[in-house]
Amino acid sequence: MRVSIDDALAVSARDNKIVYVAARANLQPGELTADGLPISIPGHIFPEIMRVRLPATQPTIVVDPGTLLGDLTGVVTYENGEYMVALDRVIDPASLTQPAAPEAPPAPVQGLRIATFNAENLDANDPPSRFTGIAEQIVGSLRAPDILALQEVQDDDGVDVTMTVTAGATLAKLIAAIGAANGPAYEIVALDPLVPNADGGQPGGNIRNVYLVKSGADVAVGAVERLFDTADRCEEGVNPFYQSRKPLLATLTVNGTPYVLLNVHLSSKVGDQGLYSKAEDPVPQSSAGRRAQAEAIVAELESRFGTNPPRIIILGDFNDVTEAATLAPFEAGSLGLTMLPDSRGENYTFSSQFHGLREAIDHIVVGGSLSSTDVTSITYLNLNADFRDQTSDHNPVVLTLH
Repeated sequence: MRVSIDDALAVSARDNKIVYVAARANLQPGELTADGLPISIPGHIFPEIMRVRLPATQPTIVVDPGTLLGDLTGVVTYENGEYMVALDRVIDPASLTQPAAPEAPPAPVQGLRIATFNAENLDANDPPSRFTGIAEQIVGSLRAPDILALQEVQDDDGVDVTMTVTAGATLAKLIAAIGAANGPAYEIVALDPLVPNADGGQPGGNIRNVYLVKSGADVAVGAVERLFDTADRCEEGVNPFYQSRKPLLATLTVNGTPYVLLNVHLSSKVGDQGLYSKAEDPVPQSSAGRRAQAEAIVAELESRFGTNPPRIIILGDFNDVTEAATLAPFEAGSLGLTMLPDSRGENYTFSSQFHGLREAIDHIVVGGSLSSTDVTSITYLNLNADFRDQTSDHNPVVLTLH
């Protein structure tokens, strides 16, 4: 069927041949970010977003998210579990209306600043530009937080399937890059996996969670532990973190006040049935695993700290949105845990973009003796999701406490 997409807005640019678009008239203001791009809405699956393939004869064009493409025509087809429109005529580069620059991050406020950032499979074999890009975001837009929780830090030989599990070289390169960007010194707080290839992620990468604690901040690091990394770690069906990243727990004292931080990276949605797959009623098969992980985390924290809880912060890549049933256990326990949206509003609360839709899958949760009234601000920094050239596939999130 030959169709038209009127007044097409580019909502994501995957490469020079594939663009995700939506007809602007089909997008409602309540469905958009502050910069005018689709954001996840509970109960809405966004059929307005359509994958578009540019013609083979298309002259080179730069399509950043937010670019206005005019009216598009083409033939509906299907590829790799998605409907797609194959355009039947080229787009004139002169007809494009480039987007305004995304809103600049707000200036930081005074207080204890704690951030989470998924570094997207960072390893020592990555080109220097990757380390430079991440370091510049940490020092520049994040303004060198006092504590930084990183996810997706790989071992020293990356995806080579070897017995190497250490990440000292990877982290040393990142620390050096932060210094080269005129950033402060950071103390590395990390534990290597006990055995190779037991934590999921890219084969051989031995992915793990890490903390960086800024030197000179009044932060004393106590016990550090990889949770659920016991003798049953290799038993599927027994350990909810089987073949998944182990949460990294750290007890800290900040200005004399005890804290417990838990850096998490819950299991991904890889393997879920797609919306337009052959399944009549698609099932998110990974949901049960993430819910089991959430339940195990809450139960562990309650058993350790339930009687006289310190300030508790859970942060990292949860791989699901706040309203998902998989994450409900975090707000159902006895510790008073609360998932925090961006202080500026829900239309700022997103950390990743997939097929043109922005979602908050990285979160900061506070509880125990720490309540939302102790929070000065929480900010989802739009540094990557709305950019064609990305340093990471996640936006960082920064929490400021008074």
